[in-house]
Amino acid sequence: MDPLPERGMGAVTAPNCAEPLARRRRHTWLLATLTELIGDCAQAAGEVYRPVAEARPTRTDVTVNLGLFAGL
Repeated sequence: MDPLPERGMGAVTAPNCAEPLARRRRHTWLLATLTELIGDCAQAAGEVYRPVAEARPTRTDVTVNLGLFAGL
């Protein structure tokens, strides 16, 4: 007697070959989008912190432009 039907688990079907390709394409798109987002965040952080990094060590006040974040 096969125990799978007793547990509500029907017969195993053959995998659809299109599913792995679609999944791979979707994952690739998600990774590309995430990479783009990380790049945009790094660029924005660089624009905010660059003046601080380039300031002389003895300087106590540095003007930064937060215009990028005004719409958040």
